[in-house]
Amino acid sequence: MPHEYKQPLNLFDQPLSAELARNTDPRTSRDAARDALPEMGSHRRRLLIWFAAAGDAGLTADEAAERADLLHVGYWKRVSDLKNNGFIRPTGKKRKGRKGSAQQVYAVTHRGRWALGGDYK
Repeated sequence: MPHEYKQPLNLFDQPLSAELARNTDPRTSRDAARDALPEMGSHRRRLLIWFAAAGDAGLTADEAAERADLLHVGYWKRVSDLKNNGFIRPTGKKRKGRKGSAQQVYAVTHRGRWALGGDYK
């Protein structure tokens, strides 16, 4: 039975409650940590919200982009950004993508939930 995905509430108003860098870190480290966060309303943030909403079942890049209405842009780059910055992780599972090829399934990490304000479990 397919899982029905509903749009998460409060898409773009999730507050961040902490920083990725310590106050004692150099300014450049704090700047880099801030730059890594998915910004409000950004494609990365929209994708991250959907990965979080999927829970442990995870999503492929295609599935997340479809739910976030981003199939018309280079969403795979944003998924790669999320993975490289530790906001999502591969689950080890694969599913067929829109064009029939196997795609990696990703799930949100603790860091990803934190970046969304911890509201998506």
